[in-house]
Amino acid sequence: MTAGLLKDVLPVDTRTNAATIRNHLHMVALRQEAELGDERPRFLEGDPADGKELPVPEGPIVVGIDGAYLRNWHDKGKKFEVIVGKSVPEVRDHRYFGLVQTHDDKPGRRLIEVLHGQDLQINQSLTFLTDGGDSVRSFLDGISPGAETYLDWFRAT
Repeated sequence: MTAGLLKDVLPVDTRTNAATIRNHLHMVALRQEAELGDERPRFLEGDPADGKELPVPEGPIVVGIDGAYLRNWHDKGKKFEVIVGKSVPEVRDHRYFGLVQTHDDKPGRRLIEVLHGQDLQINQSLTFLTDGGDSVRSFLDGISPGAETYLDWFRAT
């Protein structure tokens, strides 16, 4: 279906098939994984007060983040947790992200790359809205020294 859609909307070679698309996608994923960098216990080093010499950031960034358990398609007795979210800066485009913390070697790095893509600075206000789940809260530890985490309204009520 993907090959058919691409042929309809792009000038794609008629010989393009699912295997070609899968192989190209795999090569892009490997290249991006190599460019990602190492996982670190803390991504934004220092104190937000240290950012006084930095330019004033363009408003706060609010990140809504939640976790959900999905059943393994092949082994119905097993499940894994998916963490998804949306990063909403005040003056830039919104970005979505998702990861599987238990299967990913660099889950924190993936979130930080989304935030860096939105020009996050150490002196910028960063707020996380979560459901308060233990795994999501532990995932957010160390992301940013000045970040604030709030329980979402649904859970509070």
